[in-house]
Amino acid sequence: MPTQAEPDLEAPAFQVDGIPVTWSEVVDEARRRGSWQAVQRAVWEGMACLAQDRASGHEPSGAVVREEAARFRQERRLTAAEDMESWLDRWSLTVADWMDHVRRTLARDAHRDDAAELARRQPPGEDGMSGSMWASAVCSGALERVAAELAGALAVRAALVETRAGPPDEDSDAAMARFRTAVLTPERLDTELGSRPLDWVRLDTTALSFRTEDAAREARLCVVDDGLAPEELAGSTGAAHADRHFYLEDVDHVWRSALLGTHPGEVVGPLAGPVGWTLLVIRRRSAPSVTDPEVRERAEAALVARAVRKETDDRVVWSDD
Repeated sequence: MPTQAEPDLEAPAFQVDGIPVTWSEVVDEARRRGSWQAVQRAVWEGMACLAQDRASGHEPSGAVVREEAARFRQERRLTAAEDMESWLDRWSLTVADWMDHVRRTLARDAHRDDAAELARRQPPGEDGMSGSMWASAVCSGALERVAAELAGALAVRAALVETRAGPPDEDSDAAMARFRTAVLTPERLDTELGSRPLDWVRLDTTALSFRTEDAAREARLCVVDDGLAPEELAGSTGAAHADRHFYLEDVDHVWRSALLGTHPGEVVGPLAGPVGWTLLVIRRRSAPSVTDPEVRERAEAALVARAVRKETDDRVVWSDD
C-alpha cells in the first residue's frame, strides 16, 4: 500500500507583498491557536473509536465509507478522478491516507458521546499519531482555515505599516485589533445595518414540534381557531415546545419565505424540519438595531471580514495559484 509522502513544510504556502510564508509557519500558527491540538485530539479519538469498532465487529461498512468519501469529494468539487488525484498530490497524500481519515471520522462521529473516554483507555502511540496528523489537518480543512486567517492577519499588518498606522514590529494579533478599531466606525456600522434590513430581523417565537404533518396541522387549528395557548396545547398533546429566537439570515429559504411578512401573534407552519414538523407562534419581531448585541456582533464581523478580504485579495498570492 502506498505510504504518505513527506510534506515539504518549508515550501511557501503564500506570499504577502512578495514575502513568502511557509507551511511550517502555518503549522506553528495552528499550534499557537490550538487548532493543531484539536486535530491531534480528533485523530487520537478517531483511532481509538475505530479500534473499538474493529474489535467488536462494528467497523463502518464499505458502503458507508464510500458514501462519506463521495460526500467529501462533492463538497470540495473533486468529483473527477483527475481532480482528486491532483488534490492528493498537492498535499502529499495518498488515497490510503485520505480513506483512513474518512474511516476515523466516521468512527469518531458514531462514538461522539464516549470518544474521549475510549481515547483515554487506548492511547495510539506517537508512531500512529505522526503518520495521521498531516492527513487529518489537511482533510478536515483545519490547515487551510489557519492559513487563510494567517494570510489575512499578515495582509492587515502590511497595510497598517504601509499607511504608517502601525509599527512594523507589531504582532499580528495587535495589528488586527488596531485594524478592527479603524474599520468599525459608527458610520460604517449604521451603513451595514441599513444594507441588511431583512437578514437581521429578529423573531422571538414559541416553537411546537410534531412528528407528523397531520398532527401539526391539527394543532394549528387548535391555536388559530380555538385560541388554545401553545403551552396548553403542548400539555394536552405532549408536543415538545420551547421559546426560540433566531434571525432571518439563519433559516433556510423555505422558512425565510414563510416568515418574511409575519407579525406578532401569527402562527406559521407547519414547517418541515430535520426531524418532524414545527409550528412557530410569533411573539415579537424586531428590526435590526445596533443596540441588539447579537446584531451588532454580526455587523462588526461582516465589516471586518470584508475589509480583511480586500487586503488579502490585494496583497496575498497563494502558491497553488
